[in-house]
Amino acid sequence: MRNLLVDLDLRTLSAALIDEMHDAVIVRDLDDRIRFWNKGAECIYGWRATEVADRNLCDVLSPGEVDSFKQQRRVLAETGAWVGELQHVTKEGRSIIVESRWKLQRDKSQRPLSVLMVNKDITEKKILEGNVLRAQRIETVGRLATSIAHDLNNVLSIMLMSMHSLPQEQMQGPRKNVFESSQACAERATQLLTQLLSIAREIDQKPSSINVGHLVSETVKLLRSSFPESIKIEVTVSPNVHSVAGNPTHLFQVLLNLCLNARDAMPSAGTLGIGASNVALHETAGASLRGAAPGDYVLLSIADTGTGIAPEIAGRVFEPFFTTKERDRGTGLGLFTVASIVKNHGGFIDLATETKGGTRFMVYLPAKKMYL
Repeated sequence: MRNLLVDLDLRTLSAALIDEMHDAVIVRDLDDRIRFWNKGAECIYGWRATEVADRNLCDVLSPGEVDSFKQQRRVLAETGAWVGELQHVTKEGRSIIVESRWKLQRDKSQRPLSVLMVNKDITEKKILEGNVLRAQRIETVGRLATSIAHDLNNVLSIMLMSMHSLPQEQMQGPRKNVFESSQACAERATQLLTQLLSIAREIDQKPSSINVGHLVSETVKLLRSSFPESIKIEVTVSPNVHSVAGNPTHLFQVLLNLCLNARDAMPSAGTLGIGASNVALHETAGASLRGAAPGDYVLLSIADTGTGIAPEIAGRVFEPFFTTKERDRGTGLGLFTVASIVKNHGGFIDLATETKGGTRFMVYLPAKKMYL
């Protein structure tokens, strides 16, 4: 009797310890029906144990993917274990990446009985790794582009010097028009290269005071030279708009990313509106905006007249890896990166959208306030 009581106490203790684990501990039978779901699984996936009991594991973690564990099952049958990374979906529909360990459980006769799974959420880790790799790639490309830009700038400078030295009085009619057009194109190319080189020099800058009006102006110059003529760009910068503290290159990336998304939402034609103004949020106004705190802000507004965002996905656009674009056209990290940069500057971002009614992103940055 004493040994039986000790055994029961140990089982109770083991179950309690498993429930306290931060990792998801799941037991499924050979038909993929969920038989055990600990507190860690509830925290990671959002489903309560009572909600998933006896449900098919694939339907819960990978809805819509038929036989999503086919390869893993084969390895499990051959070796009795499997370790790897999987992409799952939470109850709220959020995509996450887990490091998953499977172990085949057997009865006393060594017949397969169930599968023990231990899943660790590594979404943030993968995002950080991806950002580091992307930053390294961008740095390499940036160095190459800077070198090429310097060389092109030198070539264009010589071309412009030669053009200015030509006798203008000897050019008449169509020939003069062609010459003036070529000269204007060379001068515009020189301006673009100068802008790119100035951006490259600011990449490693420490936080500084940023003239928002100047930031918008420089961004618009680049957009006007690269956007199709079918997209009209309207700029509204309030007089005496406050400065903000931060990294100018990072905030340039925010503006550029949001404007490129707006362009993609208007494949045929439309209007891109870019604005900057001072706003003061009091406690009542801030309460309606997620992440807002009362205070003085600079509001950057990027609005388009494009296709808009469906209501059912509007709340997910800032999630990592979430994208409505085709696989080769987007990673789902653009808006996530934008939101991260804004957050690092002590601000927050909001959006208003209607299906086929356009989208407006509103970036709130603290006025005259340094960030860490």
